[in-house]
Amino acid sequence: MAFEVSMRGFITSSKKIFMVSRPWSFVMPAICTSFGFSLGYYMFRTFNPLFYVAVLLGTVLLNASVNVLNDYFDYVQEIDTRENTGYRLHPIIHGVMSERGTLILGIALGVMGLSLAIYLTLYRPLALPLGLLGVLLLYMYNGPPFNLKHRALGEVLVFITYDLIVLGSYYVSTGMISSAGVLDGVPLALPIAGVLLVNNLRDVESDKRKGGKTLAILFPNFSRRLYLFSMLSPYVIIVMLVMARLLPPTSLISVLTSLVVAKRSLKISRELPPDSPAETSQIFMLFGTLYVLSTLIGNWV
Repeated sequence: MAFEVSMRGFITSSKKIFMVSRPWSFVMPAICTSFGFSLGYYMFRTFNPLFYVAVLLGTVLLNASVNVLNDYFDYVQEIDTRENTGYRLHPIIHGVMSERGTLILGIALGVMGLSLAIYLTLYRPLALPLGLLGVLLLYMYNGPPFNLKHRALGEVLVFITYDLIVLGSYYVSTGMISSAGVLDGVPLALPIAGVLLVNNLRDVESDKRKGGKTLAILFPNFSRRLYLFSMLSPYVIIVMLVMARLLPPTSLISVLTSLVVAKRSLKISRELPPDSPAETSQIFMLFGTLYVLSTLIGNWV
């Protein structure tokens, strides 16, 4: 009986620790990684499943690391409080972990992610430098002294980081750095930045009270237009990339989602419902999955 009770407690605690890493956000690095390998296969007919799993796991671990450290830094800087974190589980505020435990977990997740980059360096020399650059960018998001999240630069940093994930995945897949690895990732990085932007638009009033300086606070009307740009411009960019022969013609299949995305994005930008970040993530998942698959099938059409 005592063993059963302790086991239940362990499972409950493990679930809570897993939830503070915000697992619903893992779809973003997963799609970016999958696209990088999909593009590599289209360009050079090369695919190493072990490399794919290593990069996928590494990017997810680094994403989890920044999520946990984000909560840690926002807590110690007195930005996160019980009043403004009620919509999700916060590791420190809701008593899941101590301050020190949260910091250790965030660092441990980052170290595990980097260890996979070290392994890949045996085959791809730039894997570790690219991984370290990714860690630096993630730290700069809200780590001192940078704290770009609260300097109206969070969206720019997120855009660069996720485009880097596509480039890094493409490099590990092919062993090459090319313009395609950078440019073809833009249609994915833009809507991911849009998720953060609409989150900040929704939270303008609470962020103001906390003394934040997000793009949405400084330029609210421009931010709404920028959100629409981040969600709709990828379709125009894909057409241009196909014309430049940096993507297969089959990638145009992803444009079929444009009407649905336009309708939902317009509604979100006007109304800013409480679940607007989650809804934007769903839009990205629909578009991103189709972008990956339509690029992959270019090998057989």
